[in-house]
Formats: sequence, C-alpha cells, structure tokens
Amino acid sequence: MTKFIGISASIVKDEGRKRFRVDHAYIDSILNAGALPLMIPVYENVENLRALVSEMDALILAGGADVSPFLYGEDPLTEEEFQPDRDKSEMELYRLATEKGIPIMGICRGLQLVNVIKGGSLYQDLRKFKFEKVHHNRIKVADEGPDEMYHFINIDRKSRFYKYSGSEQIVVNSIHHQAIKDLGLGLKATAFSRDGIIEIVEDENYPNFWGFQFHPERLSEDEIFNNIFKDFLRSADD
Repeated sequence: MTKFIGISASIVKDEGRKRFRVDHAYIDSILNAGALPLMIPVYENVENLRALVSEMDALILAGGADVSPFLYGEDPLTEEEFQPDRDKSEMELYRLATEKGIPIMGICRGLQLVNVIKGGSLYQDLRKFKFEKVHHNRIKVADEGPDEMYHFINIDRKSRFYKYSGSEQIVVNSIHHQAIKDLGLGLKATAFSRDGIIEIVEDENYPNFWGFQFHPERLSEDEIFNNIFKDFLRSADD
C-alpha cells in the first residue's frame, strides 16, 4: 500500500506574488524511501489541514524562514523575515499530526518550531551570540550548497541516531543562523556541534519524532540517512 509523507512548504515571494515551494531534496529522499511526497501549503483553515493530515502516514516540517521570536517571548534582534502565517499553519499541522500519532521529522526550521511549540527558545542569530568557532552557514564559498559537508557533530552513544551512525562523531552539512537555546518540554539533545549547538533532538514523550538541525534530506544517498528515512516511513506502521 502506498504511503504518503506530508512536507510543509516554504512561502516564496516572486514579483509580488506568493508561491509555495518544496526543495527537490525532500522529494528525492521520500521517493528513495519508497513513499510519495504530499506538499502541504500554508492554510488558515484548520479543516483543510485536518483533511490533509488524514491522508498522511508521516510528516516532515521543513526548513525555511526564521521562526517568529514573538512565539517565545522575545523582541526581534535581526532584520530577518518572519512568516507568522506559516508559523501558525505549521503549529496546527504539528498538533494534528501528534493527535493522529504519525511519525514527525523536524528539519532545521522545523526542529526549531517544534522546540518553540514545546516551550523552548532559540538563538535568533548565532553570530550575535559569538558562536564563531564553527561555521553553521555557508559564508565562505558562495556556491557551496547545504549538501556540502560542513562540520563535525558529537553523538550520544545512548541515542537512537548512534544506532545508525555506529560512531560518536560524523560530519554533516549545515545552513542555518538560528538554533535551539533552551530545550522544550520533553525534548532531549542527542548530538552537538563542537561549539555546543544542538544538532539532533529526540522527544521522550513522542518516540516517533526525529529532529535535525542540519539537512538529512540532502544526504539521503548516504546509507546512514537513507536508512533513517526508510525507518521513519516504516515507523508509520507501529
């Protein structure tokens, strides 16, 4: 039976028109795992989201624009664009997905949003907080994409991810300037970059949650991450 993995779409402004976009890497990683992708636009109507979630076997909350700092009680420290409509839509999407009990993967912004939903906070800009020893964004080579390996992460041997990596240290890609500061309720950090940024998160109260600060969808040709996507899909049967 065909399974569908929902992917939250980014809002892109193009010559004054609003468009929704999903990066091809999400599509490829889902297809490689043996499922079909289902793009989820930003909706204000909860019933539209509920209808889509009813067709989904799993959900990926994808990367994109910064999460609004107002959601975790802070004034903006940067001039980066926020998308309150997307925040609101994806918060509802997350609620409906957890209500249904399907597997959820939060990637980059997606992880940050889940952390905020669960009462956590974010570093609004790593450079403002002097995280400069490790480059978390592609600031050196103009054409270097997020699929380029960028920095090491250190992995908890007791974590679920360690069962896939078989190593306490691997190199991952990176394309972000925000990150988790205070963890939300029930969330557990299981991997860190060398400067202490949280890179992988598990939810002790929701076992079918994966949270990545880096971009595993762009690494799905690697055996480690291909197996994670396959098991993410397989867990929809649990």
